[in-house]
Amino acid sequence: MSPESYRPTSIRAIIFGIIAFIIVLSIFCGLSEVIKFVGSPFLILPEKLGWIPDVSKADVVTVNMKDKSTQIIFDRTGNYVVYAYNYDLLLMTDELAKANAKPWLAIVNSQNGHNIIPEYVQRGLTPFDSSLARGRPIFHFVVMESGTYQITYPSREVFIFFLPDQVTGNMGVILFSFIIQIVILGIPVWSILNTRHKKNQAKLDEIRNLKTTSDEKFWQELKRQRESQHGKTK
Repeated sequence: MSPESYRPTSIRAIIFGIIAFIIVLSIFCGLSEVIKFVGSPFLILPEKLGWIPDVSKADVVTVNMKDKSTQIIFDRTGNYVVYAYNYDLLLMTDELAKANAKPWLAIVNSQNGHNIIPEYVQRGLTPFDSSLARGRPIFHFVVMESGTYQITYPSREVFIFFLPDQVTGNMGVILFSFIIQIVILGIPVWSILNTRHKKNQAKLDEIRNLKTTSDEKFWQELKRQRESQHGKTK
Protein backbone atom coordinates (compact mmCIF):
# COMPACT_ATOMS: atom_id res chain seq x y z
CA MET A 1 0.00 0.00 0.00
CA SER A 2 1.50 3.34 -1.06
CA PRO A 3 0.87 6.84 0.32
CA GLU A 4 -0.70 7.75 -3.01
CA SER A 5 -3.40 5.08 -2.65
CA TYR A 6 -4.31 5.93 0.95
CA ARG A 7 -6.79 8.77 1.31
CA PRO A 8 -8.21 9.38 4.81
CA THR A 9 -11.72 10.83 5.08
CA SER A 10 -11.38 14.61 5.14
CA ILE A 11 -13.44 17.16 7.03
CA ARG A 12 -14.49 18.52 3.64
CA ALA A 13 -16.00 15.16 2.72
CA ILE A 14 -17.90 15.06 6.01
CA ILE A 15 -19.25 18.58 5.46
CA PHE A 16 -20.31 17.74 1.89
CA GLY A 17 -22.07 14.65 3.23
CA ILE A 18 -24.02 16.74 5.74
CA ILE A 19 -24.95 19.28 3.05
CA ALA A 20 -26.11 16.50 0.73
CA PHE A 21 -28.25 15.05 3.52
CA ILE A 22 -29.85 18.45 4.17
CA ILE A 23 -30.56 18.91 0.45
CA VAL A 24 -32.24 15.51 0.19
CA LEU A 25 -34.23 16.21 3.35
CA SER A 26 -35.28 19.59 1.94
CA ILE A 27 -36.65 17.96 -1.19
CA PHE A 28 -38.94 15.68 0.78
CA CYS A 29 -39.83 17.93 3.75
CA GLY A 30 -39.45 21.48 2.44
CA LEU A 31 -36.58 23.83 3.15
CA SER A 32 -38.40 25.81 5.84
CA GLU A 33 -39.14 22.66 7.83
CA VAL A 34 -35.52 21.53 7.56
CA ILE A 35 -34.26 24.90 8.80
CA LYS A 36 -36.53 24.70 11.85
CA PHE A 37 -35.66 21.04 12.39
CA VAL A 38 -31.97 21.93 12.54
CA GLY A 39 -32.56 24.75 15.02
CA SER A 40 -35.11 23.05 17.29
CA PRO A 41 -32.60 21.05 19.42
CA PHE A 42 -30.94 24.30 20.46
CA LEU A 43 -34.19 25.48 22.09
CA ILE A 44 -34.29 22.59 24.56
CA LEU A 45 -31.69 24.05 26.94
CA PRO A 46 -33.23 27.54 27.26
CA GLU A 47 -36.64 25.89 27.66
CA LYS A 48 -35.44 23.71 30.53
CA LEU A 49 -33.68 26.64 32.17
CA GLY A 50 -36.86 28.71 31.98
CA TRP A 51 -35.32 31.34 29.75
CA ILE A 52 -38.04 30.94 27.11
CA PRO A 53 -41.58 29.51 27.27
CA ASP A 54 -41.78 25.73 27.21
CA VAL A 55 -43.94 24.80 24.22
CA SER A 56 -45.09 21.30 23.29
CA LYS A 57 -47.22 19.84 20.52
CA ALA A 58 -50.21 19.99 22.86
CA ASP A 59 -49.94 23.79 22.90
CA VAL A 60 -50.41 24.06 19.14
CA VAL A 61 -53.96 24.78 17.97
CA THR A 62 -54.66 23.92 14.34
CA VAL A 63 -57.41 25.93 12.64
CA ASN A 64 -59.06 25.20 9.31
CA MET A 65 -59.91 28.58 7.80
CA LYS A 66 -62.83 27.27 5.78
CA ASP A 67 -65.10 27.77 8.82
CA LYS A 68 -64.53 31.59 8.86
CA SER A 69 -64.39 31.67 12.67
CA THR A 70 -63.62 29.50 15.67
CA GLN A 71 -63.08 29.69 19.40
CA ILE A 72 -59.73 29.04 21.02
CA ILE A 73 -58.98 28.72 24.71
CA PHE A 74 -55.69 30.41 25.59
CA ASP A 75 -54.85 28.92 28.97
CA ARG A 76 -51.72 30.99 29.47
CA THR A 77 -50.96 34.67 29.12
CA GLY A 78 -48.09 36.13 27.15
CA ASN A 79 -46.88 36.16 23.57
CA TYR A 80 -48.54 34.07 20.90
CA VAL A 81 -47.78 33.58 17.25
CA VAL A 82 -49.70 32.41 14.19
CA TYR A 83 -48.03 30.18 11.59
CA ALA A 84 -49.05 29.58 7.98
CA TYR A 85 -47.56 27.58 5.14
CA ASN A 86 -49.95 28.17 2.23
CA TYR A 87 -48.13 30.18 -0.43
CA ASP A 88 -51.10 32.35 -1.45
CA LEU A 89 -51.92 33.15 2.16
CA LEU A 90 -48.30 34.02 2.91
CA LEU A 91 -48.11 36.24 -0.16
CA MET A 92 -51.36 38.03 0.68
CA THR A 93 -50.25 38.61 4.27
CA ASP A 94 -46.87 39.95 3.18
CA GLU A 95 -48.54 42.38 0.77
CA LEU A 96 -50.90 43.62 3.48
CA ALA A 97 -47.97 44.05 5.85
CA LYS A 98 -46.06 46.11 3.29
CA ALA A 99 -49.12 48.31 2.78
CA ASN A 100 -49.56 48.64 6.55
CA ALA A 101 -53.14 47.44 6.07
CA LYS A 102 -55.45 46.06 8.71
CA PRO A 103 -54.70 42.40 9.50
CA TRP A 104 -57.20 39.90 8.16
CA LEU A 105 -57.20 38.11 11.52
CA ALA A 106 -59.51 39.28 14.33
CA ILE A 107 -59.15 38.12 17.95
CA VAL A 108 -61.81 38.99 20.54
CA ASN A 109 -62.09 37.96 24.18
CA SER A 110 -65.43 36.14 24.46
CA GLN A 111 -65.86 37.14 28.12
CA ASN A 112 -65.36 40.90 27.98
CA GLY A 113 -65.29 41.70 24.26
CA HIS A 114 -61.73 43.00 24.44
CA ASN A 115 -60.22 43.13 20.98
CA ILE A 116 -56.63 41.99 20.40
CA ILE A 117 -55.04 43.46 17.31
CA PRO A 118 -52.39 41.10 15.92
CA GLU A 119 -49.14 42.49 14.56
CA TYR A 120 -47.53 41.35 11.33
CA VAL A 121 -44.33 39.34 11.70
CA GLN A 122 -42.20 41.13 9.13
CA ARG A 123 -39.08 39.02 9.16
CA GLY A 124 -37.85 35.91 7.46
CA LEU A 125 -37.84 32.42 8.86
CA THR A 126 -35.20 31.68 11.50
CA PRO A 127 -33.84 28.30 12.67
CA PHE A 128 -35.38 29.06 16.07
CA ASP A 129 -38.96 29.35 14.85
CA SER A 130 -41.06 26.48 16.12
CA SER A 131 -40.84 23.15 14.31
CA LEU A 132 -44.15 22.16 15.95
CA ALA A 133 -46.14 24.08 13.33
CA ARG A 134 -45.76 24.08 9.57
CA GLY A 135 -44.62 27.17 7.72
CA ARG A 136 -43.45 30.45 9.20
CA PRO A 137 -44.91 33.04 11.60
CA ILE A 138 -47.18 35.68 10.09
CA PHE A 139 -48.86 37.26 13.14
CA HIS A 140 -47.85 37.98 16.70
CA PHE A 141 -50.19 39.00 19.52
CA VAL A 142 -50.25 39.23 23.30
CA VAL A 143 -52.86 37.58 25.51
CA MET A 144 -53.27 39.56 28.72
CA GLU A 145 -56.04 37.37 30.17
CA SER A 146 -56.40 33.63 29.79
CA GLY A 147 -59.77 32.42 28.57
CA THR A 148 -61.84 31.79 25.46
CA TYR A 149 -61.32 33.96 22.40
CA GLN A 150 -63.32 34.28 19.21
CA ILE A 151 -61.07 34.09 16.16
CA THR A 152 -62.35 35.43 12.82
CA TYR A 153 -60.67 35.24 9.41
CA PRO A 154 -61.52 35.07 5.68
CA SER A 155 -62.73 31.70 4.47
CA ARG A 156 -60.04 29.62 2.78
CA GLU A 157 -59.36 25.92 2.50
CA VAL A 158 -56.05 26.20 4.35
CA PHE A 159 -54.72 25.63 7.85
CA ILE A 160 -53.12 28.06 10.26
CA PHE A 161 -51.58 27.33 13.64
CA PHE A 162 -51.73 29.18 16.98
CA LEU A 163 -49.06 28.58 19.61
CA PRO A 164 -47.10 30.37 22.34
CA ASP A 165 -44.29 32.51 20.94
CA GLN A 166 -40.78 31.58 22.05
CA VAL A 167 -38.85 34.00 19.84
CA THR A 168 -40.33 37.49 20.26
CA GLY A 169 -38.36 39.33 22.92
CA ASN A 170 -36.13 36.31 23.53
CA MET A 171 -33.82 36.31 20.52
CA GLY A 172 -30.89 37.60 22.57
CA VAL A 173 -31.06 34.82 25.15
CA ILE A 174 -31.69 32.24 22.40
CA LEU A 175 -28.55 33.32 20.54
CA PHE A 176 -26.57 33.34 23.79
CA SER A 177 -27.73 29.80 24.54
CA PHE A 178 -26.99 28.77 20.96
CA ILE A 179 -23.38 29.99 21.19
CA ILE A 180 -22.87 28.19 24.50
CA GLN A 181 -24.18 24.94 23.05
CA ILE A 182 -22.08 25.26 19.90
CA VAL A 183 -18.96 25.72 22.04
CA ILE A 184 -19.88 22.75 24.25
CA LEU A 185 -20.56 20.56 21.22
CA GLY A 186 -17.56 21.89 19.34
CA ILE A 187 -14.98 20.84 21.93
CA PRO A 188 -15.57 17.05 21.70
CA VAL A 189 -16.10 17.25 17.94
CA TRP A 190 -12.80 19.09 17.53
CA SER A 191 -11.13 16.58 19.84
CA ILE A 192 -12.46 13.63 17.81
CA LEU A 193 -11.46 15.18 14.49
CA ASN A 194 -8.04 16.14 15.84
CA THR A 195 -7.44 12.63 17.18
CA ARG A 196 -8.53 11.14 13.88
CA HIS A 197 -6.26 13.49 11.98
CA LYS A 198 -3.30 12.50 14.15
CA LYS A 199 -4.04 8.80 13.62
CA ASN A 200 -4.30 9.29 9.86
CA GLN A 201 -1.08 11.30 9.85
CA ALA A 202 0.68 8.61 11.89
CA LYS A 203 -0.50 5.96 9.44
CA LEU A 204 0.76 7.99 6.49
CA ASP A 205 4.10 8.48 8.22
CA GLU A 206 4.28 4.75 8.87
CA ILE A 207 3.59 4.00 5.21
CA ARG A 208 6.22 6.51 4.10
CA ASN A 209 8.77 5.07 6.53
CA LEU A 210 7.99 1.56 5.35
CA LYS A 211 8.46 2.60 1.74
CA THR A 212 11.72 4.36 2.58
CA THR A 213 12.98 1.34 4.50
CA SER A 214 12.04 -0.99 1.65
CA ASP A 215 13.85 1.22 -0.87
CA GLU A 216 16.96 1.29 1.28
CA LYS A 217 16.94 -2.49 1.66
CA PHE A 218 16.49 -2.86 -2.09
CA TRP A 219 19.49 -0.68 -2.91
CA GLN A 220 21.61 -2.33 -0.22
CA GLU A 221 20.79 -5.77 -1.60
CA LEU A 222 21.51 -4.61 -5.15
CA LYS A 223 24.82 -3.15 -4.03
CA ARG A 224 25.73 -6.38 -2.23
CA GLN A 225 24.94 -8.47 -5.31
CA ARG A 226 27.00 -6.22 -7.55
CA GLU A 227 29.94 -6.32 -5.16
CA SER A 228 29.63 -10.10 -5.00
CA GLN A 229 29.60 -10.39 -8.79
CA HIS A 230 32.52 -7.98 -9.07
CA GLY A 231 34.51 -10.12 -6.61
CA LYS A 232 33.92 -13.27 -8.65
CA THR A 233 35.19 -11.70 -11.86
CA LYS A 234 38.55 -10.89 -10.31
